[in-house]
Amino acid sequence: FAKLGFTATEAADAMEGIVYAAEASGSAVDTTAQIVAAALNTWNLAASDSEHIADVLAETANKTAADMTDLGYTFQYAGASAQLGGASMEQLAAYTGIMADQGIRGSKAGTALRTAFTNLTSPTDKAAAALDELGIKLEDAEGKARPIPDVIADLQNAAQNMSKAEILDLSTILFGKTGAAGMSMVLQTTNQETNDLVKSLENSTGTAAKQAAKMRETMEGQLDQLEDSWEAIKLKIGKGIT
Repeated sequence: FAKLGFTATEAADAMEGIVYAAEASGSAVDTTAQIVAAALNTWNLAASDSEHIADVLAETANKTAADMTDLGYTFQYAGASAQLGGASMEQLAAYTGIMADQGIRGSKAGTALRTAFTNLTSPTDKAAAALDELGIKLEDAEGKARPIPDVIADLQNAAQNMSKAEILDLSTILFGKTGAAGMSMVLQTTNQETNDLVKSLENSTGTAAKQAAKMRETMEGQLDQLEDSWEAIKLKIGKGIT
């Protein structure tokens, strides 16, 4: 963890969350550390927040088809653009989960989300015209950029009156070929469903620790079964010899 730019004290503060996340997901500790470090750096969090990051990772895996690898890709590929676009870690994780549920995972999801945040921050003329036609604004009344998740929420609301083909066409205009497939899945999801998922991630305290404990219990049970099986084998061998 020190190699990722953290002091010894910060590494110690982060270690519990990293271990929980690794145990809960079955991922290697070094891989988990890189993902947690990426989240800490991207959203300017304290090392002591690593346990919450672990909870978000575990809860995302519980609620959706996304796993640690998927979240690692999206944090790496889209984390910076998401943070600059006003998205929280929980919101980015939720979008990742929504895409994973539809089979869009890993680098494809990460690339789609990076493209989405980049394009909505600085849309093409054609994309700007499409947004204007839908009555969706990128700036508030004071001329300040709106958070991109708010814009995505407006798009989700508008998409409720569209067919899947129309949503894909709109996604292609807004996000290009690299982002269209993934973001069309996000737009097909209602704003309420997305908000519910985000809230569950925000309120996920203790999820990683509980899941890690269950994993340990399962492993201990499997080891007990192996020991019982070995004892049974030894008994059979002994009977065969006598």
